Amino acid sequence: MITDIIPIIMIFFVFFAIIGIVFYFKNNSGDKPAKKKDRKTLLKEATRKLAHNPRDPEALLILADIYYNENNFDKAMQTYRILLDLCATHPTLDQGVINFRYGMCAYNQDSIEVAYKSLLFSWSMDKENYELNSTLGKIEFKLKKYDKAASLLKKCVEQKPLDVMNRKYLGLSYFKLRDYKLAYPQLLKATEADYNDKEIVFNFAKCCQKVNKTDRALKLFTGLRQDNVWGPNAALFAGSINSSQRNYDNAIVDFEVGLRHNSIASDIKIEMHYRLALVFAKTGQHDESITHLKKVNALSPSYKDVPVLLNRFKELSTNKNLGIYLHSQTSEFVNLCKNIISAVFSKSSIKITDIVQGNSDYVEIVAEVKNRKWEDIILFKFIRTEGSVGELVIRELHTRLKDTRAGRGFCFNCGDYSDGAKSFVEARLIDLIDKEKLLKYLNKIG
Repeated sequence: MITDIIPIIMIFFVFFAIIGIVFYFKNNSGDKPAKKKDRKTLLKEATRKLAHNPRDPEALLILADIYYNENNFDKAMQTYRILLDLCATHPTLDQGVINFRYGMCAYNQDSIEVAYKSLLFSWSMDKENYELNSTLGKIEFKLKKYDKAASLLKKCVEQKPLDVMNRKYLGLSYFKLRDYKLAYPQLLKATEADYNDKEIVFNFAKCCQKVNKTDRALKLFTGLRQDNVWGPNAALFAGSINSSQRNYDNAIVDFEVGLRHNSIASDIKIEMHYRLALVFAKTGQHDESITHLKKVNALSPSYKDVPVLLNRFKELSTNKNLGIYLHSQTSEFVNLCKNIISAVFSKSSIKITDIVQGNSDYVEIVAEVKNRKWEDIILFKFIRTEGSVGELVIRELHTRLKDTRAGRGFCFNCGDYSDGAKSFVEARLIDLIDKEKLLKYLNKIG
């Protein structure tokens, strides 16, 4: 029995011995991969070759690649420049790669035109290089070739969706092309990925405004008001939105925050003073309006309609009732209109039967007026404008006279009336009250 097992043991012993010998010779044979040369060795070899031939392409390529990988773009660029000159006489040199790296060196040193030329050549030979497409796309954006930038960066975003910078410039390219629907999702994702990039946030806010997401835009602009770089612009946008929504107190805060910045572009500063003056006028603070308009005039004489506004607001600051007529809240305006009616018919009994408010632009009041000699229903229309009222408005007033069964109508305006309007009322019981007559009644009220 034991004698039968011995041959089997001997076979296993021989088998494992052979395997051990094979592994020993394999590991000690000449098939081992060559050890990668370190930087010192490569530099030594390149220097030795260049001592014999300063334009040795192999040695120059070693040096250029070392500089490039170490982000020493100045030296790398100089070396790749020599290699580009050698490409014509050394076909083994890869022109596409050398142009790509030369272009990347130039890009990292802000030599955009040089980078663009080399990268464009490299792109003609390799359109699938992600880093090349990404860099070239950003250069196209800086050169304001937004359609080309969008085409290149769209491809990059599809390849690497998490690269925030590609999304940023893709979104900005669409925004510059006024394709706000395409810009919105790109800038949204870029903002969510890096809220600390205030340039993205600011442009995303502008995009929100373009796609009618005004509340979100206002929130973003408001959050940026204190930023040293984007703050003044953001404050201007926030104040403009609040002003258009008639949130005048918020608008005043926005503009004042923006103007507190130490560094503000001249055009932004002028526009903020101008808009702040208009908001103060809307709230009846005409002295404040005049102060800011004077600052605009000092920075930019004859800016927009500032000279005209200065004269107007000076008049309003001395005539409180005129300011209320033009710029007060609707409730205060209606009360003033009632007082004007009392001033027109100071010796009559007046009973107001209906008031119609047309937003904040005008108000219509129907009143029963009685005195010892006569009584009648009269329709009063008060228009809050300093412009010229045309014939169409007066025709509408005439129609309203019939609807309300009024025997007479008055139209008050802080401007004047067109020739057509004046001609229309010649044979009708409608009195046109222009600014000169209106001021007399306002002064009479006191």
